[in-house]
Amino acid sequence: MVTDQALKKILTKPALSGQMTTWAIELSEFTITYVPRTSIKAQVLADFLIKCTDRQPMKIDGPKEPQEPSQIPEWVATNNEAEYEAMIAGLMLVKHLGVKRVIVRGDSKLVMDQINGACGVKNDILIMYHEKAVTMAKGFDQTIFQHVPRVLNEEADRLS
Repeated sequence: MVTDQALKKILTKPALSGQMTTWAIELSEFTITYVPRTSIKAQVLADFLIKCTDRQPMKIDGPKEPQEPSQIPEWVATNNEAEYEAMIAGLMLVKHLGVKRVIVRGDSKLVMDQINGACGVKNDILIMYHEKAVTMAKGFDQTIFQHVPRVLNEEADRLS
């Protein structure tokens, strides 16, 4: 069983009472191995965004006419947009944790060069991400943006 919850602690406590004791007895006949869940970069980011996003109830207008495939708009997110989104989410997290000095490492040379001012931002969407990231960076006592070549980043992933 792969989980990020402390089930082993809960189910092996001698002081269990009521329903938990019943569950522990019923589950004891099975060979269950508890393995802590390893972090998955994309899953961590998704979980963070879900926790930190203000969720407004969606209004459902009822069934709609089926659309022709040509009428369905395409949604394309570039790697650079994803890099900016991850950076902004990380900056939001460390700001919430009270961090004063932060080093941001990214494997997109273009994004790191844009943030450091070495090159300009031309895409309208990236301009908005860039402005948000720069504004957030000003909220720290010190922010350093460093490019990490993808090869070194992938190597670090294999070691972790």
